[in-house]
Amino acid sequence: MAARKTLIFEGDKFILMKRKFLYAVFFLIILVCSAFALMPRLRLEHANNNVAILTDYREILILAKNSGLEVDEALKILIDNGLTGLMVSELTGDNLDHGIGQAEIKKIRDAERETEGTVISILPESPYKNLLNKWLRIRFAISEDNIAPVFLTMPSNMLKTSGIIPDIDGLETAKRLGLKIYYRPAPSPGHLSERASIMLEEVNKLYPVSVFTPSGEFVSGYPDVSRMAKKAHEL
Repeated sequence: MAARKTLIFEGDKFILMKRKFLYAVFFLIILVCSAFALMPRLRLEHANNNVAILTDYREILILAKNSGLEVDEALKILIDNGLTGLMVSELTGDNLDHGIGQAEIKKIRDAERETEGTVISILPESPYKNLLNKWLRIRFAISEDNIAPVFLTMPSNMLKTSGIIPDIDGLETAKRLGLKIYYRPAPSPGHLSERASIMLEEVNKLYPVSVFTPSGEFVSGYPDVSRMAKKAHEL
């Protein structure tokens, strides 16, 4: 009876060892397959090993204000600690509505026609009002060249996440301090999607852009993003 128990025990031990061996082989196969799958990614990571330390211009404004510093002072501290680039975004309708930037957006309503429109104007005290008015007209494909407010026949809520004008304060700050510019164009209303790439060209003429990364939930022109992709190769 004792011998039979020993045989059963040895048989169970053999089965357990066999299972462990099969598990080990199975995990080894997974490991090998994973290694092969990761090889292209590893090669890509080794080929693109340039790293830049950057920060968002608007966030630095808040931090500088809370610290009792001018924005240039705050950025110079960061530059001394390795900062190389400044992220500058295209301002949206929502930004302007919250008083960010050198333009203002207002909703207007035609009670007689029961329609709603939007008026965008550059602040008269802006030192860059001529350039911003030019950019504003380029952004919305308006031909006349003047400094009058721009009237758009679309409700202001359609422009909340749409790009209006570049954040010129951030562009000027980056240029002044010699920081690389990482520009973030915002989405465009559907019929004006091609204007994002045109605006990118305009910004790059005066403020050389090192990298651009579209902001928002989708790239202007989606699903055809060829124009924006082309700009990525040209920068």
